Amino acid sequence: MRIVFVKKNRLLWLLNAVAAFYLLGIGIWAIPNNEDFCFLDILDIQGFWGGLFWWYTAWQGRISAYLLIQFSLILYKLLDSLWPYTCFIWAFCVLGATALSKTWFTAHKARAALLSAFFMQSLLLTFFDFRTLFRLNVSAMYFGGLAFMLWALAFMSMARQTQHKVLFSFLAFLCAWAGGCSSEAFGLTVLVLGLFFLLSLSIRICKLQVNTLFGLNLSAHWAAWLTLTGWAFGTFMMLLAPGTSIRRAQFQKVENISSFMNIFLSTQLDFAYAFWWRSTYSEVFLLCLSILLLAFCIQYYWPEQRLSLMQLSVGLITLFCSFMVSLVPTVYALSNAGPRRAMVLSFFFVFVGITCFIYFIVTQLKLSQDSTRYIFYTLSTSFLIILSILFCEAYPRVRAYHFAQKTLMDTLSEKYSQNPSADKPYPYLNAPVIRIGPLPSAKPYLFEQWLTTNPEHWAHHCLCDGLNLNRRIRVDSTLQVGEVRDD
Repeated sequence: MRIVFVKKNRLLWLLNAVAAFYLLGIGIWAIPNNEDFCFLDILDIQGFWGGLFWWYTAWQGRISAYLLIQFSLILYKLLDSLWPYTCFIWAFCVLGATALSKTWFTAHKARAALLSAFFMQSLLLTFFDFRTLFRLNVSAMYFGGLAFMLWALAFMSMARQTQHKVLFSFLAFLCAWAGGCSSEAFGLTVLVLGLFFLLSLSIRICKLQVNTLFGLNLSAHWAAWLTLTGWAFGTFMMLLAPGTSIRRAQFQKVENISSFMNIFLSTQLDFAYAFWWRSTYSEVFLLCLSILLLAFCIQYYWPEQRLSLMQLSVGLITLFCSFMVSLVPTVYALSNAGPRRAMVLSFFFVFVGITCFIYFIVTQLKLSQDSTRYIFYTLSTSFLIILSILFCEAYPRVRAYHFAQKTLMDTLSEKYSQNPSADKPYPYLNAPVIRIGPLPSAKPYLFEQWLTTNPEHWAHHCLCDGLNLNRRIRVDSTLQVGEVRDD
C-alpha cells in the first residue's frame, strides 16, 4: 500500500525534495549579521533568561521570537553554524502547513500533505525578500510567527477530531500565544480573523444553518475559544511590554488619522515596488511558474473538486481584508519603517489569493484529464530544471559570501577584540576607525551589504558589541574583499 502511494505521488515527492534541497543547500551558508551580533552580545552578558528579560523590557515584547533566537545562537556558538536553525525554521513552516491540511481533508490526506508542503516551500522559494529566511533575527519573528499560526490552527482542529482534547487544546493555546507575541502584524491580524470566528458563531445561534468555516466545526468548541484566548494573551503581552514603547519612541510617531492613512496607502506602493523592482527576473518568473504549477497540481490530483465563484469571491475578500489588516499594527508601531516588517504575512495572503484565482481560471477551462496531466508534467519539468539552474548559480556565490564574512569576523576578533570592563563597557566608542573591504555579492539569497561606509551605523555597533572590538569600522570600496587596514 505504501509503495503504491509513493509511486502515485512520486512527482509531488520529487518537487518537494528538490525544493527542500535548494532551500537547505543555500541555507547551510547562512551566517549572522546585523542585529544578530547584538543578540550575541546580550546573550553573553545577561545569559539566556536574563537576555530574554532584557529584550522584553528594553526593546520590544516579541518573546517567542527571542526564545527561538536565543536557542539558535546557543547552538551557533557550539556548532559555529546557523544551519540547524535554518533546518528547524524550514521544517517548522512546512510541517505546520502539512499538519493543518491533514485535519481539513477526510480523504487523500497524505497527498494533501504533500501538496501543502510544496505550497509552503513555493512560498519560501518565491518570497521576494528571499534573504529574510536566512536572516536569523527577522525569520524567527516573521516565518516563526507564520509557523506558530499554522500549528495553532492544526492543534485546534486535532482537538476536535481526537480523544486527546485536553492535550491538543493546550498545545493550540501555547502555539497561539507564541504566534501572538511573535510580531505586531501576526498578533492583530489573527485577532481580527478571530472576529470572523465569533461572527460565524453568532450566525449559527441565529439558526442560519452556517455550520463550518474553513473546514472547521464552529459550534461552541472550547478548544477554539482557548486558541483565540491564547492569541489575545500573547498579543497584549507583547504590545504592553515596556520595551515596545521604548522601541516605538525611536521612530517617527503617527500623530493623527491623516498621517496614518498617508503611510498606510503608501504602503501599497512600497509593496508593489519591493516585488516588481527590487526582485530579480528569476524570482518573478519562479513565482509565476510556482503558482501555475500549484493550480494545475490541484486540478490534476483532485479533478472532481470545483471552486465556485461565490467561494472565490468570499475567499478573496477575506484575504484582502487580512492583507490590509496585517499592515495596520506595524504602521502604528514603526511608522514608515513598519510596513516592510509585515511583508512575510502580507505576501502569504497575496500568494494564497493569487493561487486560488489562477486555480479558479484553470477549472473554468474544463480541460480533459490528459491535457491537465500534460500541462502539469510540463510545468513540473520546467520548475525542476529552472530550480536546478538557479541552485548551480547561487551555491558558489553564497559559499563565497559565507567564507568572506567569516574570514573578516575572525580577523577582526583576533586583532581587535578586547573584553569590556566596568570603566569601559563599550571599548569601540570614540576609538580609531579601521577600514574593511566590501563583502562579495550574494543577492538575493543572503542579506548582503549590511556593513556601510558610516562608522556610526547601528549595524556596526552591533558587530563591535558582539565581537567586543576596540575599533570602529567602515567599508572602503577600494580595498579587496575581506581586507582590513588600520591606518
